[in-house]
Amino acid sequence: MRLTSLRPALGFLLCAGLAVGGGRPQPPEEEEKPAPKREEPAPKEPKPDDPKPEEPAPDGPDGVYVFKLANLQRAADSTPHDELKPVFKRFAVAFDELSERGGKVNRITPQVALWGVSRFPAEFGAAEIAPDNTIGEVRAVTTKQVLGLVPFEKLALETADVLLGQGRNVAAPKLAMGVRLEAAERLLREVLFFHDAARTANRRLGAAWNPLKKQLDAKLADVRVRTARDAGTAKDWPKLRALTDQYLDRYKADKATQEALLSARLMEAEAKVLSDSFAELETARLLLGDYDSRFPGGPSPAAKAVRQALARKAQEFLQRATREAPNNKTEARRILDAVQAIDPDNTDIRGLRQELKTAYPTLIVAARRLPDRMSPALARFDSEKQAVELLFEGLLEPVPDEATGYKLVPALAASRPTVGGGVRDVELVRNADWGGDRGTLDAVDVYATWLLNRQAGGTWAADANTWLDEPQPDPGDPGRIRLRFKLGHPDPRLLLTGKLLPGNWLRANNVRADAVSFAREPFGTGPFRLAPDYKPRGPTDPARDVVFVSNPAYARRPGRPAQPAIQEVRFVDLGAITDPVADFRTGRLHVLTDVATADLLKYTSENNLNNAVKVTTATTNLRVWGLAVNHRRPHLHDPDLRRAISKAIDRELVLNEVFRAGRTDFHAALTGPYPPGAWCAPRPLGAAPPPLFDRSGAERLFTTALGAASSPGSVSLLYPADDDQAKSACTRIAAMLQDAAKPSGKAFTVTPEPVPPRELLERVETKQAFDLAYLPLDYPDAFFPLGLGSYLDPAAAQPGGRNVTGWRSTQAGKTPADERLAVLLDEARRHQDPKKLTQLGEGIFTASNEAVPWVPLWQLDRHVVTSTAVKVRLPGRAEPASPAVLDATTLFSGVGRWSVE
Repeated sequence: MRLTSLRPALGFLLCAGLAVGGGRPQPPEEEEKPAPKREEPAPKEPKPDDPKPEEPAPDGPDGVYVFKLANLQRAADSTPHDELKPVFKRFAVAFDELSERGGKVNRITPQVALWGVSRFPAEFGAAEIAPDNTIGEVRAVTTKQVLGLVPFEKLALETADVLLGQGRNVAAPKLAMGVRLEAAERLLREVLFFHDAARTANRRLGAAWNPLKKQLDAKLADVRVRTARDAGTAKDWPKLRALTDQYLDRYKADKATQEALLSARLMEAEAKVLSDSFAELETARLLLGDYDSRFPGGPSPAAKAVRQALARKAQEFLQRATREAPNNKTEARRILDAVQAIDPDNTDIRGLRQELKTAYPTLIVAARRLPDRMSPALARFDSEKQAVELLFEGLLEPVPDEATGYKLVPALAASRPTVGGGVRDVELVRNADWGGDRGTLDAVDVYATWLLNRQAGGTWAADANTWLDEPQPDPGDPGRIRLRFKLGHPDPRLLLTGKLLPGNWLRANNVRADAVSFAREPFGTGPFRLAPDYKPRGPTDPARDVVFVSNPAYARRPGRPAQPAIQEVRFVDLGAITDPVADFRTGRLHVLTDVATADLLKYTSENNLNNAVKVTTATTNLRVWGLAVNHRRPHLHDPDLRRAISKAIDRELVLNEVFRAGRTDFHAALTGPYPPGAWCAPRPLGAAPPPLFDRSGAERLFTTALGAASSPGSVSLLYPADDDQAKSACTRIAAMLQDAAKPSGKAFTVTPEPVPPRELLERVETKQAFDLAYLPLDYPDAFFPLGLGSYLDPAAAQPGGRNVTGWRSTQAGKTPADERLAVLLDEARRHQDPKKLTQLGEGIFTASNEAVPWVPLWQLDRHVVTSTAVKVRLPGRAEPASPAVLDATTLFSGVGRWSVE
């Protein structure tokens, strides 16, 4: 077996620390990292970038509470503004203000209770605080003496109002507003620190203090918003951005403050939309996008004004581009690029780009079956799975990597999820847009996707629910969610690659994840969307192109500037193309997957293609082919009959006669349920497992099986009617089975039956009306024992479920061989230890060949023809990669970085 045939496993195996080709698995290093503490949703004072408050002094004489705020004393000593020195000095030690009968007003050490709300004892102790902040002797104060007792926190709020010119009958200091705002923030920040410390030390007791705490928090937030706006008024844009970034992080749970800060940030956008500079207008659009991503349709007048101004500028530029187009296409394209940047939702751009042709990069993909059902739950044809890649994203995305097959990078996760024992804390991208008025992605969409997949539990899209427990949204922050694992997967990161659905919208509209209506007109957060004029094809409609256009919201997300570079992806009907070679030559076709080995010579440079295409064989191939056996049919319950069918098929002969076209280096016969060279296949004495073909063994088993009273006289073999190679292969398989059954003396007829592809899926998956069916099995990743367990899961044997065989369902027979395999498959899901997982994988391989829940046939190498105009760009690489790294099933991993040049 060629080394490249091992590459199907390479990406995931290296991610998980597994050695390819028989090495022992190792757990991913990521699992060893300790779980970080979860961040509190509410902001705590002080933050790390604040001056660190000093520890309070011990209690004063006779137990009174003394708390010195050293940062304010330092501020009093260092400020160059004489008006602020007494303010900072006065608050450098915590005090309450006591007013006594007779008109005496003193600063005293802080009291436990709040005057006027809490109950005070008849007599309490207090120490007076002198103007120089020294602490005097403790004396007794009776409540009868007290006219008023104003707490330190309230005095700080009043002083902040004075600093900002909001105090009653008190003139604000004659200082610049920025200086006064800085002083007020420092004061409030330090007083809040005192308050929290006093509550912790039980020196401010009771719920009566809660409203005062809220007032301090609100006043400090207001001061910070005003500080940001002051920077905007001064047109100090770097300071405005730095302040809003800093404060947005503090107030993650305070949506009102976040909205006010983002609205303040739009002051820069309001200034830049007055310019005709493309760069400044794009900056304004990015700032508006930041606001809209968090507060779509928010109340900010600035957002409305910027939006309208950008739309006006876009129309002006479009008119200029239209005037320039006839005589200066280069300038027209440059202007259109600017319009795309400042108003990506403008519907007039597409038509003008098409007129200019080269300014509108389009990727044309020939499909043997045009996509129709394009949701994660119902995509079956390759073109449909490729459409899912264009439309939908997971928290993590597998992108091709030439060294390891592929690697996992954040997609809808804003960064790599934090690792903990059995959990992942995930912060979401804040502005992933569902399109239209459907809002942006949040934690409820993640939670709802889990619920919707559970509702459609038998689908492949729902397989991750086997491992994931109910997600936990952060009640204080809709952009964060915690994922828990109820089973220990060998590489939990893979579970985060499942596609996320617009869960809020689907549940609000009572639409299931596996609804055909959603699958035919889906929408997601991915780099592309269905063209606005797309209509699902009717039963009698002729085939027509399926077009996807770039998603403008995708480019507004962090790390996605100018993505996708391709503006349109067009699926065209291969059956309607008279000469694909000519279409490649003239640039009317860019990608064709699963080219027959016999046709490869058509695409060489000798065929007048002049190096216009590149022919590659995919190095990532997780697809194997086999015969699905319907275990719901009583005559297929007998494992001897299933073993006879498996042993009777000469796989090498069929490959040579149907698929290889004389190229024996392509395509491989399976020796068990896994792809060739799998790390979890047994290797007796280091050799490959023996072939499954055994004519004499098949004859003996047929004699035994067909002698039973329940033995069938005939079985049907379904195959897709549009696949000539499938027809040839199934015709040969039927002949081999009938020939091997002849020595038994019993009649046994195998009838190959061509069925239109969609009807074939209906017959097998939904109606479950078949005996044998020639179908592919796409393993979800290289943990093949787990993937096989998902395929054969009896809980997924319902109509539409991934267990199309019905193995071990309520209608299936359960022989000892079936039970042995079931025990091993169940046990594999409970182990992460690499050595144990390899042992179980080898046992499953052997037990599967004994029970034959389905009949393994072969893995077909997947040849892809790609135009040299297509550049597959990978993260961290300057030069384009070979198309060979692409998985031909999904094809479009990382497509946002691709280009057509």
